[in-house]
Amino acid sequence: ITSIVLPSSSSSKMMGNIRGQKASDDDTIMSPSYSSDDVTSTITMEDRIKRAALYINDAIHGREYVTRPPFCSLFLNITSSKIYTTFLIFLMIFHMCIVFGEPPSYSSSSSSSSLSPTTSVLHKIELMCTTIYVVDIIFLSLGNGLSYFTQSPSRFLYVFVVLMIMIDTAIGIGIGGGLRPTRAIRPVLLISKTQILREIIATIVLTLIRLVALFVLIFILMLTYAIAGVQLFHKTYGEQEEDGFKDVSTALLTMFITLTTENYPDVMEKAYAQTKWSVVYFLTYLMIMSYLRMSVLVAVVLETYESLRKRKLIEDRVKER
Repeated sequence: ITSIVLPSSSSSKMMGNIRGQKASDDDTIMSPSYSSDDVTSTITMEDRIKRAALYINDAIHGREYVTRPPFCSLFLNITSSKIYTTFLIFLMIFHMCIVFGEPPSYSSSSSSSSLSPTTSVLHKIELMCTTIYVVDIIFLSLGNGLSYFTQSPSRFLYVFVVLMIMIDTAIGIGIGGGLRPTRAIRPVLLISKTQILREIIATIVLTLIRLVALFVLIFILMLTYAIAGVQLFHKTYGEQEEDGFKDVSTALLTMFITLTTENYPDVMEKAYAQTKWSVVYFLTYLMIMSYLRMSVLVAVVLETYESLRKRKLIEDRVKER
């Protein structure tokens, strides 16, 4: 760690002091304990070392810890506790499940007093859930400040969705009607509160962005093989066949079918009957495309997930501070 974040002279001096310590001194060194059990139980030793390096880096550059009043720390500990987070997750799941008992829409001409008993109970349940969401936002604001919601898109989205649900619920209860469009966005609340779901979605989005170059490369290779196929097998396949090499557009479709390995022996059959060397054409195409689809795709996904892990490591360190 010291060789990364400290100057060479300082690191040599520090390592010399470490080596000169007695065994009894090592016994008195206590590792820090954190109040968040889910953080300390899931990180590996490598993550702990990286986090220690980040703390040392803060000390070198003079970045001071952010201190909060006890009042704010109380709300921060409440919203960070596992029991509180688990309760909110189960509440959001329950809130999504009540849609199975809700009618598709309410008639705007009917008043709230004329609603069925089941619908009236569902209205009260939705109002209770919305109230708890608002209380959660208040607790988060008191524990982290209002800037907490602007530091992450998922946090801002959480506040926005709660606001939309609150307005929609008030309209539905007040006039007893409406389309209730916010029912479809209730799962967004669960996603914004669940770390693993956010990581999966972030990985998918970042992977798709990074895969644009890969998709372009695959299309270029398909086009190259399609042009070569038209030149080699133009007379082998009939003009009326949907899959063949009569022109470049049809050859592109043929190459796509071959890429999916869907009936590709049927595509290769006529070319193979003409000459056995056609196997080289189809075999090299399948090998290159299979490598790009599997190996490169998996490598991009793993690299994206690793970058998200490093970002989460820094976020956990800030949360502990």
